Amino acid sequence: MQGLRHVNIKGVQPYIDAGLQRLPRLSEERVPDTDAMEDFMMVGLRLLDGVRDRDFEQQFPGHTIEGVFGSQLQPLLQEGLMQRVDGGAGTLPGGTPLRPGTGYRLTSQGVLLGNEVFGAFVGVLGEETADV
Repeated sequence: MQGLRHVNIKGVQPYIDAGLQRLPRLSEERVPDTDAMEDFMMVGLRLLDGVRDRDFEQQFPGHTIEGVFGSQLQPLLQEGLMQRVDGGAGTLPGGTPLRPGTGYRLTSQGVLLGNEVFGAFVGVLGEETADV
């Protein structure tokens, strides 16, 4: 579900039993857009293919990756930890073509320092970013 984060019931048998009666959820909470945007970047950049502008704009209408995270992107690009990609050009290791569309992904150096890159997108928007 969009905008919600849930925790499933723990344990295989309790999960199965709950699933037979209802959704096997222990709890559910609303996720603010700012947290969802940070999660989008942190999780998406773990993929070799990275994140795509189109996917971000589809999930968060009226917002762009650059508009929301421009100040985080610039140093990472300059330090060679991330790169701008055009999905119409290039391949992943092993020859797999990049997904269509422009976006960002980690460089080989960025993969080695992935946690530093991911950390640049966590907790940066905060509650004061009410217009996001």
